[in-house]
Parts: sequence; structure tokens; C-alpha cells
Amino acid sequence: MGRPATSDYPGLDDVDLHTHDAGARPIGRHRFAHAASQPCRFCACSTDNCMKAGKGSNPADSGRKKAPLAKSFRFLFVAALAVLSGCTTTSGQGTASDTGPTVPPASTASSSLSPPASQVPSTVPSPAGAGVAKVGSVPAGFSPVSFSAVSASQWWILGWAPCGSYSCPTVLETTDGGTSFVALPAPGGPYDGKAGTYPAVSQIRFANPQDGWVFDPDLYATHDGGEHWSEIRLSGSVLSLAAGLDSVFALVAPPYNPCSHTATCSPSTPHPELWRAVPSSNDWQPDVAAGCVSGGLAVHQRQVWVMNCADTPDGAAIGSGLLHSGNSGGTFSLEAQPTDSLPCQYRPVSDSVVWDYCSGGHFMFAGISTDGGAHFTATADSQASPTADGCPNGSSLIAASVERAVAACNLPGDPLLLTVNQGVTWTVVERAVNPSSEWKPIGFTTTQVGYAFLSGPSSSSAVPPACRPGTAGCADTVQLWRTLDGGSTWQQVPLVS
Repeated sequence: MGRPATSDYPGLDDVDLHTHDAGARPIGRHRFAHAASQPCRFCACSTDNCMKAGKGSNPADSGRKKAPLAKSFRFLFVAALAVLSGCTTTSGQGTASDTGPTVPPASTASSSLSPPASQVPSTVPSPAGAGVAKVGSVPAGFSPVSFSAVSASQWWILGWAPCGSYSCPTVLETTDGGTSFVALPAPGGPYDGKAGTYPAVSQIRFANPQDGWVFDPDLYATHDGGEHWSEIRLSGSVLSLAAGLDSVFALVAPPYNPCSHTATCSPSTPHPELWRAVPSSNDWQPDVAAGCVSGGLAVHQRQVWVMNCADTPDGAAIGSGLLHSGNSGGTFSLEAQPTDSLPCQYRPVSDSVVWDYCSGGHFMFAGISTDGGAHFTATADSQASPTADGCPNGSSLIAASVERAVAACNLPGDPLLLTVNQGVTWTVVERAVNPSSEWKPIGFTTTQVGYAFLSGPSSSSAVPPACRPGTAGCADTVQLWRTLDGGSTWQQVPLVS
């Protein structure tokens, strides 16, 4: 298979979460396209296997019902970003924001159970710092879950810290490249995973030093660097968010609709939508030019990529096309997806160079486009090991340049892998000290500086995970790691004040 032409890469401005000969793409080991008549439906999995049910909850609100919205929080995210084999969920993806870490363009991640039906969002001031263990210094037991950076020196980390018998959200900020951190107020309220309540937010993104968001499933915005937060109520759950040069975009999934269980959904049934706003504003509006979307949101400067969706009697399903806008979502063109009706991650490193990491059914395969996503080519058709091709669904890939990318299989004990030749060969660059630990690449802020999480037992003994990360008393740890040489070597970043 021919290789795409290489091009000079001036530096990564923005990378976030998720292409293209017509029809099936017979590349890699088992990469294939599902027929259009067999869409991968968002509601195909059971609630227990497919999603984190419920929202963040204050202890006083523990009596509120979590279903049926529990089914809507993850129905889109699971289909577009999670493990299709067995329907095991994964947490996000990134760009130097995790699960989508979003590295803003300047430098290169609601407690309400019933969002209003109106298309006009509402803004609710949120009391800053509610439930934070200790604002000012890094709380004891802090466990990171999401990361975002606007430069190599300024980052934010969203995580959980024990607060009594609950876990409380906390945001850490560094302005000196990780030498020291300060804890900022965090919205969302405490939760208790053992009691069946879960966080109101699980991801963080910043567009610049002032404007940022925490989200999934609820949405809060700050316009003073995290000192104060306001709740933004849209038409559903915010599953992914990415910032560009002059706009910020969010993928919003509607509340659960019973028609998905009775096969009576119609084109008029509410479907996932793309919303946008100016980063400094809380005035969010649907991006009607995009229409029905299904995942894979990625933004670079004024370029926007997102997968379209298909209306079926069972509800919205992953479509067969990749929507691309070159004018901040004003208009979109439709290109063929690399794997028809199956989820992809897209990792732009410039306006023209976009890596993809797509499901081929049960396994992930990498590709690259040098024409802004109009056509994608498989990175390699090699059976050699190690390789990022053939990793299980839910694995992650982040890109630093047209030649260089880092990947990790979603399996305990698997190492970080690096390619410096567009995926022709891959090498092991960092192994986990514990065989039960897992790597999650986050993203690059420049061609040289990148980040990853390592989760699992902190010792070298093979101890199985004890509980959900962030739960009070959890024995597992989540560490932040960084590379300063384009992924060749990695070092842990201690989270200290």
C-alpha cells in the first residue's frame, strides 16, 4: 500500500480527540468496514456494561433518581470511543488534554439530572471550591483523571481527592512546567462511587490561560483561569469538547429515549449534536451545519473534524462519514470514514496532517491523512511486533508530527510504543513497573513535549486494581508522565505543591 507523502511540520498547535477510500479498507490485520446495513448502534450495550450511570451528586441529593438518564450519559461515548468487544468503557482520549486533552491553538482536556429542552443554554453560577479538600496545596490522596495544557509550562489537571467518606473534585494548576502545583476551586460536588453516585464532571480542557471547561456529563466554564466556575446547561450530556482558534466545540448527547428499546425511533428523534461558542463566552448554540454527529471530535485552529451519524429505528448510530469544516464550523463537507460505522479517534497535528486510530471490529489500526482528512492511508501493513495495529478497542494513540506518534494498548502491563516513520515500525520506549498497570497517552503540546497517565498499583507486586480510581481509600494510583524528546524517553512528574 502506498505511503502518503511526508511534509514539514511546524509545531503542534492543537490536538484533541478522533478516513479513506470508498468502501471497505483492507489494511492491517483485520481492518474492515461494516456494511451500512449493519450500523454499530449506540444503544446496543446494556447499562451495566456500557456506561457510568448517574451524575455527580451531593450527599444530600443521594435520593435523586439516576435512571433513565444513566443510559444516555454514555450511549454515544461508548459507541464512538469505547471497547466494542464486550462493551467495556474507556476514559477518553487526549491531545495534551486527556480523553481528549486539548492543546489550545495559542501554543501548539450540571448537577441537574434533567437538562432543559430549550435550545437556549442557561448559565448558573457555581459556588467555587465546594467540597475541595484543601484549596491552595495538593490534597492528600489526589488522583488525576484528566489533563489539559496551553503551553509546555502551564497545565491543569482534574482529579479526585478524599473528603471524608466521599471523593471531591479538585483542579491542579502549574505555571512552571510541573515543578509545583496549586489547587484551585472545582465544581461538581462530592460523590461516592460505592453508593452508586458518580462525578458530575470527568474531563478538563483549556483554550488559553483564562478560558477553560470541566465536563462529562455536566458542563462548567471558567473565564479567570479556574478561580470561578459557572454551570452551563445545554440540551443533554457533554461527552467531548475541543477548543480551536476562535471557537470551542462540544458534542452533546440527548437524554435517553425509550424508542431505542422498541425500535420506534425516527429522524425526528433527538440525536447527538455539535454545539459551539466563543471561548470567552457562555453563549452556546447548536452548530446546525454539522447536523447529526456521533463522536471523534477533533479541532485544530479553524479546522474541525467529527463523525456523522445515521438515524435508525434503534436511535442514532455511528455513520459512514467524516464531517470536516475549515471555517470553525460554519460549513462542513462529508468525507468517507476509514472504517464504515465504527469509531475512530482523530489526532490533527496541522491543518493538513491528521492521524486516525480506528476500530476494525475488535482491534485498533492507525492511519494518516496529509490532505486534511479527505483521504487516509494505513500507516503500515506489517505483522511485525511490537505494533500499535491490532491493539484492543479502547487503546490510545497521540501524534507529535507527520512522522512521530505514541500509542499504548489498553492492556495491563503493555508498554508505551513510539514510531518515528509514520507507523512503519514501532519500538518500546517505556514499560510499567507493575504488570497490572496501564498506560494512557494524553497528547503533545509541541513536537517534543508530550504527556501520559500510568494507572494501577504503585508497587512492583502484581496486585489487582482494588477500586475505582478517585474513590476514598483506593489502593491504586494514577501517575502523570512526560516526555521532552518527542516520546523517546519518559519521566514521572510528581504532583506536589
